[in-house]
Amino acid sequence: MQKMPLGLPLLISMGGTIFSLAGRRGMHKHWGVIFTCLSFWHVYQYRRKIYKDFCDLTEELKKVDIFASFLPNKDLASIVKKAEIASYIPGRIRIYSRQLVNNGYAEGMLQKMISRYKEIDDVRINILTGSVLIEYRPEILRKNKELADIETYIQTRIKR
Repeated sequence: MQKMPLGLPLLISMGGTIFSLAGRRGMHKHWGVIFTCLSFWHVYQYRRKIYKDFCDLTEELKKVDIFASFLPNKDLASIVKKAEIASYIPGRIRIYSRQLVNNGYAEGMLQKMISRYKEIDDVRINILTGSVLIEYRPEILRKNKELADIETYIQTRIKR
């Protein structure tokens, strides 16, 4: 009886639950209880398959790079262009990005990416606000053409 097919009983109890909405309230509750019990029984019967499917899904999700939309080229210039530039003082830049809000994975990837640049002294990322504070020494940073171009871009885009 454990592997009894529940497709038809589930369909009937779901139909009874739906059609009893127009009738008496007590009948709707009874049909709802029957439908709920059959649903739980069905889940119990297929618990191993459900668990296996869940594990397979989590493995697939681990392979998906959710950060790819935030870092299409995985370079700092593309990130800065997608972010809002909040403030710029030579040696200190603050940007905001909605993709960083409550995204620890994105924080780790960005931290790893920025740490490759020896010219940047410190980076503080706040995933609660999506804020990135970058501190550097301008004379050292400007020796790296890529970073100097990013700084120039920021200087032209600041809204003050």
